Amino acid sequence: MSVAVFVAVTTAVSALLWLLGAAAPGELVVAALPVSALMFVAPGIGAAVAVRVRRRSGPPDGAWPAAARRALRWAALLPAVVLAAAALDAWVGPTTPDPVPSATALVVVSLGLLVSGLVEESGWTWFLRRALGERWAATLPTVLVGLLWAGLHVIPWTQAGRSPGWVLGQAAFSVALRLLIADVVAPAPERAADARTGLLLATVLHATYNIAWVALPVLGLGYSPWLTAALTLVVVLARQVRRAARRQDAGLAARWSATSPPVRLR
Repeated sequence: MSVAVFVAVTTAVSALLWLLGAAAPGELVVAALPVSALMFVAPGIGAAVAVRVRRRSGPPDGAWPAAARRALRWAALLPAVVLAAAALDAWVGPTTPDPVPSATALVVVSLGLLVSGLVEESGWTWFLRRALGERWAATLPTVLVGLLWAGLHVIPWTQAGRSPGWVLGQAAFSVALRLLIADVVAPAPERAADARTGLLLATVLHATYNIAWVALPVLGLGYSPWLTAALTLVVVLARQVRRAARRQDAGLAARWSATSPPVRLR
């Protein structure tokens, strides 16, 4: 019931902002964003209403400094991915970067993106991902959240004048980013004890990605959604392979210790 309430409220708020974007086709401060981009508030509102309906307590008290330190360790990951994709795109062919923002605008927008990332992830990661994780295996709810997230953004992307190929590539990246966020927040984002750390990690990854692509024109580079999606998936797969290798090594060590005779010191 609470998941249905979240989806309904998030979609309704997004639809109101889509209509506002159509009625007021101007752009926000930087990055050629339409007015409908303000829909970042929709998941937060949806989560607040759904939690009230469900009467579920919020994230428990915990050690903010420890959670913040862990989150900051991931702050450079997505900017590096975005920059690598942009550099590869520039090497492959000509780029068409967005208008270059001023330094003041970049700082102001970066602060705003941190806030918007927190509001969005309070809906997508803290509420919806945990709620779906209680029902299904890890990968399925992550992909569902990514598809819903991308679907709600199709109209704003179109209102921003993006091509169909760009929109499809950004939808693919949206799912890839959700997979990365879920993998970093793992192993159990549905556990109440992990709620605070998971929310901070998701916010940092979300916000630093947005800050990176907004800052790309400063470097004379254009944003490439398809390449960014591909490199993000490479990072996810590399983490999965590394984790599987560690589990295998741990299993071999456990079997070796179980079958080896004890060593007696004389």
